[in-house]
Amino acid sequence: MIVSDIEIFRTESLRVYFTRTRMKAPDGPVSHDLHEVNYYLSGANRWEFPDTGETLHASTNSVVLIGRGVRHRYDDSDGERCSILFDERYIENAIAEAAGDFSLVKVFDRRHIDLAGDVRRHRIEAGIRAILNEPKDDGRSLTRVRMAVFDILMTLADDPPQHTVEDEIVRYIKENFFHPELSLRALADETGMQYNALSRAIKRRTGKTFIEHLSALRIERACRLLTETDIPLTGVSFDCGFGDLSNFYRVFKRHCRISPGEYRTEKHG
Repeated sequence: MIVSDIEIFRTESLRVYFTRTRMKAPDGPVSHDLHEVNYYLSGANRWEFPDTGETLHASTNSVVLIGRGVRHRYDDSDGERCSILFDERYIENAIAEAAGDFSLVKVFDRRHIDLAGDVRRHRIEAGIRAILNEPKDDGRSLTRVRMAVFDILMTLADDPPQHTVEDEIVRYIKENFFHPELSLRALADETGMQYNALSRAIKRRTGKTFIEHLSALRIERACRLLTETDIPLTGVSFDCGFGDLSNFYRVFKRHCRISPGEYRTEKHG
């Protein structure tokens, strides 16, 4: 279990900190010879960059990027923040392997990235949680952490996707609706979203509740199978993701006003 205010890793070229309580702000501007990535799992801070007069407000799902040697300070605040500080030497082999696909300059050309509503957020959070839960007594931990850090940087270097989290959710449902185990709870676990937030996102995007949208996709497939094939009704039921035949009959009749057998007879005329 992750504890509060802990230094997770510290080497010559890498430091990882995690804070779950009020953060102690420096008395004055600080700088260091490491690049710094700060990700807010919750909470907020105000950051100031005295050399440019810039001020920014970071909140949940925000990333604050501070290049090597940049003077900065921040206000006290409650919340969860992971800070990853590293030297180029720490990831230089990974950069070489990535060839022209990665630019550290491009990553740190920005101060602040708001990942709320951005599908990249889930990949960033997965990498951070992997780092925070990496055992320190494992000889290969630092190698795995290096890979996770570089994956986070690669993700941040990508241009923002043109589709939204809601688009990704709807796409996932469309590609997996025929799995009987698909549920709102399972989808929340898959996406990392809160149950209620996920439910609202689906309703905003489709105009239907999760169950309504899922049932509509399953019934649409059932209608095609009933019209275009001779698959038995039991086979149609399971092929469309219904757990049992009685549930298939009930949902189908609610949508189509007739039973699946009657629908097939009518369509085959």
